[in-house]
Amino acid sequence: MGVFDKIGDAKSSQDSNPVRPGEFHGRIDEVKLVEKFDGTKLCLINMTVMAVQNGDHHEGEEVTHFMRTDSLSFLGNFKQFVSSTLACDPDQVGTAEAERVTSDEQPLAGKIVRVKARIIQTRKGNDFTKVHYGGQVDAPEVLEGS
Repeated sequence: MGVFDKIGDAKSSQDSNPVRPGEFHGRIDEVKLVEKFDGTKLCLINMTVMAVQNGDHHEGEEVTHFMRTDSLSFLGNFKQFVSSTLACDPDQVGTAEAERVTSDEQPLAGKIVRVKARIIQTRKGNDFTKVHYGGQVDAPEVLEGS
């Protein structure tokens, strides 16, 4: 048997670069649900950093906001992301809207959002990066460095 005989069955892997503390404008590239090898389900928000206000990200960097779907805060955090990005009332974000955002349609792809991340302590005393989305911005606003 050759080394690559089962390559057709393999999933391609890619490096991940998580969102770190700081503030930046990010272009949403993709929002998707994935399942890890151990069965853990994640929601991934893949972005490209467009402008940095503070922190150690740099323009052009590709970053991912990882959200575990089994976390108690997942639905509220995801609702905040969607409602902020679509500039709608959080009560307008239901199952259909959430499923559409993570579908092959990718309605949020290309939108530029304000991202603010900071370290908080979990109830168990662990560090956790809390990510908040401050809404869409226009490309000229990003280019002007606001």
